Amino acid sequence: MAPQKSLMIMMILSVCLLISLSASATSIAAPKLSFAQKLAPKICKSSIKKDLCIKTLSRPEAVSAKDLKQLTSVVMKIGASEAQTALNTVIEMAKKPCPPAKLKALKECKQAFRDLLDSFHLADRHIYTNPDGMGNYTIACLLADAARHDCINAMKAAKLQAPQLATANRDLELFAYIGYEIPY
Repeated sequence: MAPQKSLMIMMILSVCLLISLSASATSIAAPKLSFAQKLAPKICKSSIKKDLCIKTLSRPEAVSAKDLKQLTSVVMKIGASEAQTALNTVIEMAKKPCPPAKLKALKECKQAFRDLLDSFHLADRHIYTNPDGMGNYTIACLLADAARHDCINAMKAAKLQAPQLATANRDLELFAYIGYEIPY
């Protein structure tokens, strides 16, 4: 009977070992979500471009944010960077020969993207320097500015085909929206 008891004890130990390994493998396999990744579904739920919203909140700089203020600041910095890229695109386009109506539209786009760039920088500063909610107000104004679509309207009026500028304008509106949705 001793060999049967040994065999039974070995089987019980094997089952316990398998259960233990299975439990530890499950805990190892489940990645820990960052602060931003936990908030992404809530923040992005009403967004028209959910994929870009979630992608934005999954960027390394957003993932490293430790609190709502840092996360909002990161989004404002991303918006500022994208506004600068759009502004540079407009400047390059304006260097090429084009009819006066299109040049006028590009001038309007240049001003719109410059204003958005300044607003993203201002909102980022207000997050930390104005504890009375001025940062949130600035972001709300930024969102309104982005939603005006001055550049897009000017491009339509001049029959200027520049899909990259229209996309940039929509993306900047999204970054402002994300910043506004973060309840810091």
